Amino acid sequence: MTQITDFVAWSKRVGGRFHGYTDEILPGEYSDDTQLALCTARCTTDQGHFDAVRFAELEFPSWLDYARGAGRTVKKAAQAIQRKKATWSSNFFQQTVRGHRVDCRDSGANGAAMRVAPIALVNPGWNTQAEKDIWANAIISHGHPRAIWGALLYGYALSALLTVSNSLEPLTFVEKLASFVKSLSIPNDEPIRVWQNIWNEERGPRKTFCEVFEDTREEAIERLRRVYKAVRDHSPIISALTDLGCFSRATKGSGLGTVAAGIYLFAIAPNEVEQAIVNAVNAIGSDTDSIAAFAGGLAGCLNGVEAIPTRWRKGIQDGSYLMHIGERLAAIADRRPIIPLNPDEHREAEIAKGPNPQFQANERVYHGALGYGRVQTVDRQMTPRDKEVVLVRVIFDRGQSAKFAIRDLDKSPLWIPAQDRLL
Repeated sequence: MTQITDFVAWSKRVGGRFHGYTDEILPGEYSDDTQLALCTARCTTDQGHFDAVRFAELEFPSWLDYARGAGRTVKKAAQAIQRKKATWSSNFFQQTVRGHRVDCRDSGANGAAMRVAPIALVNPGWNTQAEKDIWANAIISHGHPRAIWGALLYGYALSALLTVSNSLEPLTFVEKLASFVKSLSIPNDEPIRVWQNIWNEERGPRKTFCEVFEDTREEAIERLRRVYKAVRDHSPIISALTDLGCFSRATKGSGLGTVAAGIYLFAIAPNEVEQAIVNAVNAIGSDTDSIAAFAGGLAGCLNGVEAIPTRWRKGIQDGSYLMHIGERLAAIADRRPIIPLNPDEHREAEIAKGPNPQFQANERVYHGALGYGRVQTVDRQMTPRDKEVVLVRVIFDRGQSAKFAIRDLDKSPLWIPAQDRLL
């Protein structure tokens, strides 16, 4: 089978049996992993702290407007956080999965780990601020320690790599990660204690959060043992990923499993950014995009942006904006003057809502989280129930682009600012 080594166009049906449409993905376009990492980056203050309130009240719920390829749990969490009584430290919810009610306390997927890189990048070498911020980010959407451990492990790995000044010894690096897992404790932080108390409510005879957290610590250590063994023994890639649970339906999206897989693919070729990503992308049947994001993030963190193939940097969606975000995070980490994230951000909350746009190419629109933008393309499709879906691609002034699937024009997340309409 020929390996995929470059961006390709493809399409997928989304929206379900009766309300579905075809989403055309262009070469180099990114999905929810990158979208949510950008949301986190925009919630990173100039002082390097994660603004959990902004994330929970603005970025996370607004992300649903343009989410692409997102998992069930993280979407449900973004819906649940919009309840009047929900806060970032109390976003507990349930969902129905294959006819069964599933509590968020049992949600251990990788939707938290995939978005925490900005927190790690502004805290080279790790510190208590990074630890507390990753906890805060993770518990907004996921309740099982497996998701939290995955986010913490990936964040620590990135932060540790920022301080590597010479060649990396892969097995020593894996041992360092295992030592981190063994030493970590639950932060003595008031919001996290409140969240933990709520977590323990109505659990009956089931284990407490602390007990599940300790069980999951042992699971994380065992995963890293398997990574160490696979790297040491030069195991075939598919065999190693299978051993980590990457192809099992029950564990393929695990926060711990996918992060461990990313660490493994990085560790077998720490100076080969392209190879780490290609190996992940071609592990068909696993959670390829998240594992590739973890492996590529680690390799890129160690080797720098110049190690990423030029053809990928030129072909990626919103390449200039991604560079701008990276440069801002680097400035925060180095305590240098901060590159403004969005010069007009202070005005966004004051903009009066005007009428819905007509959705024509070049039309100026506004989105509550992404700001001003211009419509690039419009595609209209009919669902099997003969309802129109308007697919609108917008390029925003700040540099990010997004695609919106609008089924009800009266409830469109895009609108024309009133002052623009009156000019």
